[in-house]
Amino acid sequence: MISARRLALLTVVVLALGALAFGRPSPAEAAERRSEQRTESRIETRGVTLAWNPVPRAVGYEVELGADPSIQKILERRETKELQAELKLAPGAYYFRVRGIHALGSPGPWSEIMRVIANHAPPRTLAPAKDVILEQESLPPEGLALRWEAGIPGSVYLLELEAEDGTVTRLKPVKAELRWQPPRSGKYRWRAGFEIPTGEDWGAWSAFVINGPPPPLPGFWERLVMTAGLQLTSSAYSESRTPGHEQLAWTGKFAVTAPLTADGRWEAQASAYSTLFALSQSRDLSVRFFGWNTRLGYTLPWPRSPWRLSLIGGYYYTTMLVPTQELGFANLHGPQLFPVLRRQAASGNQLLVYLKYAPISPNFESLSLSNRELAVGGGYSFTLKNGDSVGVTLDIARLELTYHGVSLRSRSISIGGSYGF
Repeated sequence: MISARRLALLTVVVLALGALAFGRPSPAEAAERRSEQRTESRIETRGVTLAWNPVPRAVGYEVELGADPSIQKILERRETKELQAELKLAPGAYYFRVRGIHALGSPGPWSEIMRVIANHAPPRTLAPAKDVILEQESLPPEGLALRWEAGIPGSVYLLELEAEDGTVTRLKPVKAELRWQPPRSGKYRWRAGFEIPTGEDWGAWSAFVINGPPPPLPGFWERLVMTAGLQLTSSAYSESRTPGHEQLAWTGKFAVTAPLTADGRWEAQASAYSTLFALSQSRDLSVRFFGWNTRLGYTLPWPRSPWRLSLIGGYYYTTMLVPTQELGFANLHGPQLFPVLRRQAASGNQLLVYLKYAPISPNFESLSLSNRELAVGGGYSFTLKNGDSVGVTLDIARLELTYHGVSLRSRSISIGGSYGF
């Protein structure tokens, strides 16, 4: 038999062991609780500077900080000889007051109680997104919505916007968002901040771009581009029935280009050239070359800007004007294929390279791939302030034709300048 005393002791031991077995947390639970305790005890603080005006004859100051407007509960009391005090505060609203301390140690009257807001950081911009591009026509009538991180209730917000011309707009919104009407298109940068006792606490800059409406499309005659050129041409002509002819001469050119669509993808062209006068020649013979082109072109969607590739087709005519008819060809014509590659810089300057293939003959019956003119050339044009252009050009051409048993050959190299208007 167990005595009553031993039964009582055994009951106490069993209860104690049960408490230890069922009341002690597991190692994982204990670690989690310690983490929660550390999280709760870790208070994010930030340096906040309190500032005040000097008090006459004061040799020091006493500062009291509280969490309520009457400062019934003092969170911190400090004495300093400076006109400001740096405190580490958790985010929230606080109240403080200051009084001067005179040379004999007697304090003066308290100042009025002032409110100070401690935010964890200056506000970050939220919308519009950084570096976003907006269309002015798509903006709502009430203006562009600007939003940033909200601060502690009672925070005084500041907003600053700077246009690309340096114009600065400063605003004092009452909440963490604002509708703003941009005065013009262009690039803007902006930031939000808080008003604090010692001045201003600004966040980082953000930027956005507002594209203005597209300019009105010019009329047909305004889109028309005319180009006049003057080239120095070295040419050599030969045929199987008579001695050949070589000369150095000035050649005049004139071209008209008309964009047919607003995006400029379709365009029509017409051009003509003629020998003006010879500077030197191998025979005492007046020889002139004359020709004209009509073309219709389409600019492909590839490659991307600043490159443009156009496929151009049309009709070509050329003839030689020789008074004695001792040599030469007359009235050669035929279709032509004329691909053109362009590269346009931001300044408007343009590089152009072309290749031309034209099967030619005095009549359609004798058209063949062997009777042809091949040409390659290019140029570079500089855009002037008034929209006109000046350029340099280079053209190399070779013509080959066999007709009624006679073989004709012509080659030329031309270099010169042009003016577009």
